This record gives sequence, structure tokens and C-alpha cells, in this order.
Amino acid sequence: PLLAKYNIKAKITADDIQLSNGSKLIVLGANHIHKVETFRGLKLRFCIIDECASFNQKILNYLIDEIMIQRLSDLQGRLMLIGTPAAHCSGLFYDVTNNMEEGWGLVNWTVFDNPYMTKQALSDVELYMRRKQCERQNPKLRREYDGEWAADDDELLVRVPTLTVPPTNYNIELWRSVIGVDFGFNDETAFSVIAWE
Repeated sequence: PLLAKYNIKAKITADDIQLSNGSKLIVLGANHIHKVETFRGLKLRFCIIDECASFNQKILNYLIDEIMIQRLSDLQGRLMLIGTPAAHCSGLFYDVTNNMEEGWGLVNWTVFDNPYMTKQALSDVELYMRRKQCERQNPKLRREYDGEWAADDDELLVRVPTLTVPPTNYNIELWRSVIGVDFGFNDETAFSVIAWE
């Protein structure tokens, strides 16, 4: 629809859009290291990596340092990292957007900077605050609407537990315990509890 609206002549395939002036827009996923390896044959003038805070950090670092920098070198191309801040407040995108990583320029804005979205965004924020019984400084609102990094314990994979001492006939003061967790990716998550006196 966008091409038709502006009368842009282009050929569309599964992974790219070839424009009549010879330019090509390539859209690729980078969710696995083996997929990233297939980008080695590209020669790019501009690369945008979207939603960088959601990337596996090992893949993101590899994608940038081992793959994209070389793909942009020949044409002196530009690399842009974009996305919404995440609850974990860590990783390369966090470092870049907080001026802890040299060599990057920084531009940021909020949803409210878009004049076409301001009214709807304000309405959405009010609705969220009513539904969740929260204040405007809620970490999720700060991330999604203000573009700010805001840690959120409720979104962490492992939360600080609430402990209740069970009634017991045993003296457990001299006991020590460890909880081991193997978070499943394609399989089940396993929990092991080991205790010793």
C-alpha cells in the first residue's frame, strides 16, 4: 500500500524490495548465530538493527563486530541501533544509549514527540494507570512512552522470593541449601534443591 500511495515502482520478493533506481531494501531476521552468518555476502550502505534491547547480547555483539562493520566498510555505510528500552537495563544497547560506549551518536524521543500520537498516547497512559493501579512513574510507562531505561523487578525472570519459615521439629539453623535452575529454552525448566548440614 505504501508503494502504491506514492507511486513507487518496485519489485517485492520474500526478503527484499528492489526499487526502480537500483536501490534495495533488505529485511532480515537475526535471531540465531547461524542466520547472522549468512549476512557475510552483503555489501551495505545503511544498516538498521531494530529492537536492540530485546536481542540476545551474544548475537547482537557478534552481529555488529564480526558481521555488519565489515559489510558497511566498502561503501563507508552507517549503522543504526534502534529500539525501546528494556526492564533489564543492561547490554550493548543500554551502554550505547547511556553514553558508556564510544563511537556512537545518540538521538532519542518519546511517543509524545509524535504529534500524530500524542492524544492517543495520553489516553493509553491514563487507561494503563487505571487498570494497573499505578503512578505515572511506573517503569513500563517510562520505557514504552518516555523512552527511558527503567528497571522493573516485576519483569525479571527470577524475582526476589518471599520466604516463609515452615513449622518443623528439626533444627535447621546449621543447614545450608542451594537452588539450581536450568531454564529451558526448547525443553522444560528444571529446579534442583540441595541441602546439607
